[in-house]
Amino acid sequence: MLRRPAAGHGLRAALRRRPALAAGRRTAAADAETLSSPSPAPTSDHRPRSAAPTNPLASQRAEARSSVQSTAQSAAQSASVSTHILPSSATLVGACITALSVVKLAHVGAAGAFIDRLLGIATCLFLLSAIASFAAMRRAAVEARLESAAETVFLIALALVTLAALGMAFEIA
Repeated sequence: MLRRPAAGHGLRAALRRRPALAAGRRTAAADAETLSSPSPAPTSDHRPRSAAPTNPLASQRAEARSSVQSTAQSAAQSASVSTHILPSSATLVGACITALSVVKLAHVGAAGAFIDRLLGIATCLFLLSAIASFAAMRRAAVEARLESAAETVFLIALALVTLAALGMAFEIA
């Protein structure tokens, strides 16, 4: 009696049992079957699988993923200015308040009132800039205008702080 090899071994047998594998879709059970069975010996009709997906649904998913990633990247790039202005403005509000206290304690003299006013205005402008940048991050509809306003107000406030610092430096010396 001659014995035939069992039909349950190898990739061809797995393909006959699982039509999903023949269509290019893989399941966990099919993966387990092919891993547990011994691999067939290479034959002349054995062709390596291509790296491109054979399933059109998989290519559609890949395209959707890439478009979502590009949208997220463009949103991250446009929000980058606001994400920098908000913490900087908040920090500089505290710095201006500290500088106001130093001016009051140092008794700077005649220029002290002018420096106080400059620092007070700069504090308010930094606060306004922080609010505008926060609103720009929260509202996509008016993001560009708010971001531009936040940037402009921030730069004006920086100029005022610079003037106040110069006034303090020359008055104290």
